[in-house]
Amino acid sequence: MSAESNRKGVERYFAEMINKNQLDLAERMMTPDIFYHGPINVVQGLAAVKGWLGEWQAAFPDCLYAVDYIVGDDHRAMCRAVMRGTHHNAFRGVAATGRKVALPTAFSVQFAGELIKDIEAFYDTRLLFEQLGVALPPAMKISRD
Repeated sequence: MSAESNRKGVERYFAEMINKNQLDLAERMMTPDIFYHGPINVVQGLAAVKGWLGEWQAAFPDCLYAVDYIVGDDHRAMCRAVMRGTHHNAFRGVAATGRKVALPTAFSVQFAGELIKDIEAFYDTRLLFEQLGVALPPAMKISRD
């Protein structure tokens, strides 16, 4: 695929699937063995990735990603975006707070033909939980020697 096609694939992922909460599009946009890795978890396979995205969207049902820019090559596209949403339902053991969050993010998205095969998410987990008004859960704390 061309760099332009990959850029458009990332645009479509956010505009159609994520921002419109249409996870049923995953079968048409992702490989069956899609691999998602981010600061909170790592999941592989279409059902597992849809489950993770569903968990995120359930917790922040009004979440929207404003994509600032996308760059790429023939195999991958990277983007910077800000996720904004309101914490309406439990997330990772934190009961709904009703707080609004604005979370700067970045994504590296790899393609196999026209399908997304790998998504690596980058964001500050501590910032997310601070905006929710809670301490970072112990399982997510980083120990330093």
